Amino acid sequence: MGKRILKVIFRVFLVLTIIVTAYFGYNFIQYQRIKDDRPIETLVDDIRNNPDFLTVDEISEKFLDALVATEDRRFYDRKGFDFRALARSIVTNIKEGEFVQGGSTIPQQVGKLLYFDHDQDLNEKVIQVYIMYDLESLYSKDEILELYVNSIYFGSGYTGIKQASEGYFDSSALDLSWAESTLLAGIIPAPSVYDPTINFDLAKDRQYAVLLSLQDTGVINEDQAERIYNTPLVIY
Repeated sequence: MGKRILKVIFRVFLVLTIIVTAYFGYNFIQYQRIKDDRPIETLVDDIRNNPDFLTVDEISEKFLDALVATEDRRFYDRKGFDFRALARSIVTNIKEGEFVQGGSTIPQQVGKLLYFDHDQDLNEKVIQVYIMYDLESLYSKDEILELYVNSIYFGSGYTGIKQASEGYFDSSALDLSWAESTLLAGIIPAPSVYDPTINFDLAKDRQYAVLLSLQDTGVINEDQAERIYNTPLVIY
């Protein structure tokens, strides 16, 4: 009886393995076709040739710290898919009873920004992971971060950190303060919701969450977080 059950389990496992392998293989072939049509290098060059493109040296370290702490705190330490982040997002969403946190890393988000302009289905999310591995093999962490901050939408018609810093605060991206940086970093997950010109109170709520992330990663302490949160901001 026991051997029969083990045989059944083995057969089920074997069938599932074949199905999963075929599924990922199919999506890998699809990705190769997409990549042949639109090579990553060409799409990256298009972003870099934008007159608003800034390198990390031209962007406030405060903003970059706030962004990484909130969006992908293991960005510089990890290579490849972040199973820990995915598990954490699942637990958080279960606790909250709704979808409040995604599991995508910054390289995955860059892959989405390069190839998809819509919400992805499951196949496209798998392809996004393949794109991520190619990105990490071709570009440094700083280069990937540059692609991200120059491509994301910040609300109010501002795409990229240069437009957002100048549009919201009449400031260069390099001169962003802690208060400005943390408010901007908070906008990214839902620009239409956290746009400070429309929903300033919600934007402040998100800023508070960003400050907590910075505390968790040891970039700032509780007193600093409180001072930053209470710093008056002028939104243009």
